[in-house]
Amino acid sequence: MVYEFYGCLSGEKTEEGGRQRTGLEFQVVERHLLDVFLGAERKRQTVSEKHEEVFRAFEEYGMGHERFRKIKVRYLGDMEFRLLSVYFENLEYARYRYENWYFIRFSDEKNGLLGTVYDCSLYDWGGEDSEEINAYCNLEMLPREQAENLKKLYDPYLPEESDMRQEKEAGLKAIGAGTVFQAVRFFYVGAALCAVLLDNLGTEVAFFDLGTRVSGAMALAAKQPSAQNARNAILTCLQQIGPGNPMTIFISHWHVDHANALGIYLTNHGNLNNIVNHSEWYVPASGCPMFMRIQGIVPAASFHAYPQGAVQAPVNVAGNPNIQVGKIDLHGDQYAHHQGLYVTITLASGNQVLLVGDTTYEGLPVGIRTNGGVGYDCLQVCHHGGDYYLPPANQNAGTAMGFIPTAAVGATAVYSADGRTYGHPDPFFVGHHQGQGYTAANEWNLNQGAVGGTFFWDYQ
Repeated sequence: MVYEFYGCLSGEKTEEGGRQRTGLEFQVVERHLLDVFLGAERKRQTVSEKHEEVFRAFEEYGMGHERFRKIKVRYLGDMEFRLLSVYFENLEYARYRYENWYFIRFSDEKNGLLGTVYDCSLYDWGGEDSEEINAYCNLEMLPREQAENLKKLYDPYLPEESDMRQEKEAGLKAIGAGTVFQAVRFFYVGAALCAVLLDNLGTEVAFFDLGTRVSGAMALAAKQPSAQNARNAILTCLQQIGPGNPMTIFISHWHVDHANALGIYLTNHGNLNNIVNHSEWYVPASGCPMFMRIQGIVPAASFHAYPQGAVQAPVNVAGNPNIQVGKIDLHGDQYAHHQGLYVTITLASGNQVLLVGDTTYEGLPVGIRTNGGVGYDCLQVCHHGGDYYLPPANQNAGTAMGFIPTAAVGATAVYSADGRTYGHPDPFFVGHHQGQGYTAANEWNLNQGAVGGTFFWDYQ
């Protein structure tokens, strides 16, 4: 049987096993759920009252009207999206554009499709991406008008502060003005890097990124037991969120391996009400289904979204001088690594920590990169240890190296990958960080611990 989707391109893929192919990852929504917004006649099926209100506003006012934009998340936030990994035998994927929308025909039988057919894998955002190719697809770039309409449809609507104050306040805030941070716990999750902030009582109070990566292939998963252990520990933290145990969550960018733990939690019958009522989120705004899904879950008063295309000065979280969050913008480019969030933390020890997710260093404000000339004691290295000068960042290796955040004396660089996944950390990029003062003696702590069976490492 052939299924049809609209898909938003979100990132590149590297097949860990098998033939070592490259590919792309799409966030896909079933076509019939979005066709009404592209001019197709809407079937009068039974829908909820809040969805009917969205349809009426669209039909009466149109895509760009304020009345429709303010309530569209009521529908789009309820739309389940799936993930589609498409594999290529060469660099053909280079012609596809990030954050653009595509028409995708999908089938579990190769001969069920016409035209160019690609190997692919379809899975839920709470599932694991199996390295076993389980299906086939066609990719078509949508006509410009349709693609632009879908981009407008998913264009984030960020309420004014006055509107946010009218929303029901969420539960207790995890971080207060006087919270003292004892440590940052770095989880080895197989590809991305998830960090948890602990207060002076040793309680987990905040996540920086919320992703895990455990291979769906049993043979590869068996080689990475630490990744499985880390995922279990992250899910345990999520399960503990509730009255009296709130959590602040920072998402650096909306690639799946930095945000999918919530999907795994919900798929495993996690308590959604606890997440809704007792978590606070700081995220970059993004025109993708995953962003809309989270925005539809979290009350506006607890959902702090930073707009695209803007550099914003860092702000103290909850007025706490020990933790700041800020936005980066690299030349207005929409790719997720160039529109992210970073967090700086001062620990009780006085050590300074910079968390960047996969942010390209050049997009960080100068004052953040240098930490006022003092530098950082601990840097979470971007993108698993490499690729921090992808276009449109500076392409000269020597110049790009100068954008690496300043190291304090004896600084630690934390890498997440094990040398296989995505080919990181690449010795070429490791050398760059060493050249900027991140010591060779410290840089492998997390990696060596993970390979040896330890699934987290505390930096104090």
